[in-house]
Amino acid sequence: MQTITIGRNSDNNVPLNYPQISKYHAKITHLGQLSFKLEDLESSNGTFVNNQQVTRTTISPTDQIKFANISFDLHKYLHLFGLTGTQQQTPPQASQQAPPPSLDFTVDFEKLRNVYADYRAAQANIRKKEKMQNAALGLIGGLAALLGAVNLYFELMDKKILGMIVVPLMLLSVAGRFFIGSEKKLADLYDQFRAKYVCPKCKNHLGEYTYEALAARKVCGCKAIWVK
Repeated sequence: MQTITIGRNSDNNVPLNYPQISKYHAKITHLGQLSFKLEDLESSNGTFVNNQQVTRTTISPTDQIKFANISFDLHKYLHLFGLTGTQQQTPPQASQQAPPPSLDFTVDFEKLRNVYADYRAAQANIRKKEKMQNAALGLIGGLAALLGAVNLYFELMDKKILGMIVVPLMLLSVAGRFFIGSEKKLADLYDQFRAKYVCPKCKNHLGEYTYEALAARKVCGCKAIWVK
């Protein structure tokens, strides 16, 4: 897969010399045919696709892309990926007549409603568990510190015995935060979502757009009918 970078610095594949553009603002990776992955590189003023801010999503040359408030026409840079102008597509218009059966994917598209809802619910559940685990580990660390402080003042037990209790509790509190693994769980969840949240016809990933936002488009760039 071929990748290009966009930013203010001159060593980018596509330098954009505007103050609102970050030095290394974003990168675009060619996934095949006219499908690309757009990733924001923690820019100061954001990356936008079809007026929605994104950090990582799949795009095509027909999408409206902005880096900060600077418009970016992907058509002009297809040659950087070895693509020619003849491979460009234009957005299909919804037909007033009944579409051919091969283009009617309304039933399959409806299933994506649950795919998106399940992804967001699982994502929220992982973050909720992480918050609860962090709270529990913080409580353990606080308890260990309190036990040490109380014993220091009242001398309730031998310091060696105290150390055998307090030190493991403190280590558990600190080390436990490194083994919760929420970031990996979220990454694995996104990979599963990416594989399922695709156009029923062309199988291109639909990014993290809500089901409702996609349904409002009604058609895909591959001409599949999503909603009548």
